[in-house]
Amino acid sequence: MGQQDQPPSPRDTEPDPASPAAAPRRRQPSQARGQQRVDAILDAVSQLVVRDGIANVTMHTVARQAQTSVGSMYHFFPDREHLLDALAQRHEQALADIAQTFDGVTLDSWTAMQPQALFQFLTRPYTEYLVRNVDVLPVLHHQLIPGNDEGFIRLLMAILSARLPHTPQAQLERHAAVVQSTAAGLLMFAYRMDGANIDFYLKEMPRVLGAYLVHLHALDAALAAGRQDTAQADAQKDAAGSP
Repeated sequence: MGQQDQPPSPRDTEPDPASPAAAPRRRQPSQARGQQRVDAILDAVSQLVVRDGIANVTMHTVARQAQTSVGSMYHFFPDREHLLDALAQRHEQALADIAQTFDGVTLDSWTAMQPQALFQFLTRPYTEYLVRNVDVLPVLHHQLIPGNDEGFIRLLMAILSARLPHTPQAQLERHAAVVQSTAAGLLMFAYRMDGANIDFYLKEMPRVLGAYLVHLHALDAALAAGRQDTAQADAQKDAAGSP
């Protein structure tokens, strides 16, 4: 996964005061040609993260990798952190787009799946994206971004609501948070502690999450049984004329 993070030089964390293109905020491209230049720069950042480690990403190393001038870099990015933040945002948007690809899956389909099969189906596009973009985890970890969770959480809530009809909303939200944080935590652990074997963790994730969903089904069934027992007790009281 590359070398361990080292503190970048001040030259790479602060705008170059000698450069008129330096700005306190990132400049957005206004034309397609400018967007192509930005994309090429971010591609170079991604390549450097994978090849040399995130600590070796500097304005100058990215300029060399992208075969552009440092001045051109400063035209769009004031410093190294803005570079990494832009790459993180690109990954965030891609992950959000993945969540939207499930819009056509009906709730009946989600409820019909076996727990482990459900999470294999749900996580496969994300794991495929991680395999294609090896820089995702180090970049998001460096930027302290847990991932674009809103679309994923909404999808989880819809699935859990359909599969756990007797579970209160607040509890469903906590269950969804457990699923999301378990998946994210497992990936980050794999990246930091056992990056060479990350495929193992990707394959095990549906098994872990599926087992948790089996547990939730049991809890939901217990809630349903408890309500039924309460309703039967109330009916018996009514039949007996109890107050």
